[in-house]
Amino acid sequence: MQVIRLAKHTAGMADSANAKIVVLIKSRALGSSQNENNQDSQTKSVFSRKREALGLSREKAGELLDGMQPERIERNESGKLPARPEEVLIMAKGYKAPELCNHYCEHECAIGKEYVTEVILEDLSRITLRMLSSINTLESNQRRLIEIAADGEIGEDEIEDLVDMQMELEQLSVAIEMLQLWTEQMIVDGRINSGKYEKIKASKTTKR
Repeated sequence: MQVIRLAKHTAGMADSANAKIVVLIKSRALGSSQNENNQDSQTKSVFSRKREALGLSREKAGELLDGMQPERIERNESGKLPARPEEVLIMAKGYKAPELCNHYCEHECAIGKEYVTEVILEDLSRITLRMLSSINTLESNQRRLIEIAADGEIGEDEIEDLVDMQMELEQLSVAIEMLQLWTEQMIVDGRINSGKYEKIKASKTTKR
């Protein structure tokens, strides 16, 4: 009798251990799958993320992108075939994502990598505060800038101030690019009358 009870107890322990192993294996498999999904989302290109955010297959995206072939879209997204500038312009227009142009210049273009700063789309109030902060700083330092520029030479004691002003100008430049990007986004979203905007802009440009 004791032998039978011991056998049953041992079998029960084995079943319990096997169940725990199965749960552990499933848990690890699920964790591995989630990690792979996270890695996939992190490694996806900005082009594929924009397309997927719109819920478009590559075939449907091609209809928005002037008939671009799905195979070409896949190669651009995977990096197998780098996107050409004209294709980036088409995607920026088709996906209503003007920031793709800035991203391309900063990350893909050899010249842009050296001279272009990536611009992040922010709301108008933050952009305005950035611009005003830089303008106020430059205005407070304008006398020092005049002193530096007066003799046309940069002395040893002027280098640090020159670098500070240059960095502040770069911040102002980024804020201006942000405003331009924000304006373009409002236009493609239909929140700014594009026809009137372009007409006024053209008239003011010709007066310069």
